[in-house]
Amino acid sequence: MNAPHSSLTIRRARALAAATLLAAAVLFVTLPAAAETLVGASRVDITPEMPVALCGYSNPDKRISEGVHDRLYARALAFRAGPRRLVLVSCDLSGFQTVPVSIFRKDLLSRFGLQPAELILCGTHTHSAPMLISNPVYPHPNNFAYTEALKGKLREAVGKALDSAAPTRLGVGVGQSDVAVNRRLPLPPNQVVPGGDRVTMGRNPEGPVDRDVLVLKVSRPDGAPVAALFDYACHSRSLRGANRLVSGDIFGIAEQFVEGVVGHGAVSPAFAGASGDIDPWYVVPGFSEELGRTSETVRMGNSLGEEVARVFRSVNDLSAGGDIETRWEQLALPGKLPGASSSAVEAPTRYVDMSAARVGEIAFLGVDCEAFVEIGKAIRKDSPFRHTFILTNCNGGSGYLPNANAYTDGGYEVGLTGFAPQAAGIVVQNALKMLRSLRR
Repeated sequence: MNAPHSSLTIRRARALAAATLLAAAVLFVTLPAAAETLVGASRVDITPEMPVALCGYSNPDKRISEGVHDRLYARALAFRAGPRRLVLVSCDLSGFQTVPVSIFRKDLLSRFGLQPAELILCGTHTHSAPMLISNPVYPHPNNFAYTEALKGKLREAVGKALDSAAPTRLGVGVGQSDVAVNRRLPLPPNQVVPGGDRVTMGRNPEGPVDRDVLVLKVSRPDGAPVAALFDYACHSRSLRGANRLVSGDIFGIAEQFVEGVVGHGAVSPAFAGASGDIDPWYVVPGFSEELGRTSETVRMGNSLGEEVARVFRSVNDLSAGGDIETRWEQLALPGKLPGASSSAVEAPTRYVDMSAARVGEIAFLGVDCEAFVEIGKAIRKDSPFRHTFILTNCNGGSGYLPNANAYTDGGYEVGLTGFAPQAAGIVVQNALKMLRSLRR
């Protein structure tokens, strides 16, 4: 009596299993495939061929270049996935704080049909590169000619990167470097400083620092290297105002070191992470390479480059990339007057340009200011992505962005900033909101 019942049960179970498998199969074939990322890379020489006023210190009209130590470049990476694009540009320049960045961005957006969120234009923040200007006379007439010529150089870099976009494999590795150190040195308790500052510019090994070196490896499917993009939280300014030689400083030297080691025409764009309060371990008057002695700047640049190259070679977990999502906005922030220690003195609202993008599971977060290191670490810690590249000095230059607790101690950066103490927290919250929105 039980056999027929058991047979029916078995037939029903088999039918149910078959239906389940069919539904699963239908579900499987209708899922959208992840987009393959096409990537192109380029490098264009932007070294000045005439004497120019160097950027980064006061009285630039009295700091005219007397030669070139190492050449400057604009490096571009262009990502494409379906109709979406993302272009990252790293320039061996201080940044775009001395000239309206719109004169470059509008030109590039219009020429290549890019959306504002699809272009992130950054300076490495070397203090030994030409000052960009809109004034045809000050600080030097050659700087105006250089600024005008730079427009064409950036067009060339972006155009070559877009035109060379082809299938790639992407992967991220993380290394460590001790080149960077916190520069806000606490003063002795009994030392009185005008303005009440409790810190001075110096070397503070006990201060916060981010030693991570993030490296994005880009290669063709056959393994040919395309790019070794790296991100490190450090001012690229180991050279003081006395230096009169054009140089990309430690980032520029590291970029060229990596390109020499990796070879095959690969480019190595550098981006400054959150480093408003971070300097290289050595800050020196200039290059001192007489008698075969390698300068501290070159040693630190090569050391950073060695780590980037090592990490690049160690990345073996590569993927075809994925979809591209981008965001861009201007965030309103509470301001303070420069020289004031807090927002007790009323000041106009300040704005910071923010960009967020992802390529597959790799994220980029850009701000147009010099954010303190703890701001970058907070964003990376709570980012929904495993790897988030923090890019500063991009799409403009709105100055220092200290974290809230820095205002109590004052110091150089707090004195100069136009942002109120609560601004940093708002930036972190908004950065995380933008990053989460990329997950749609």
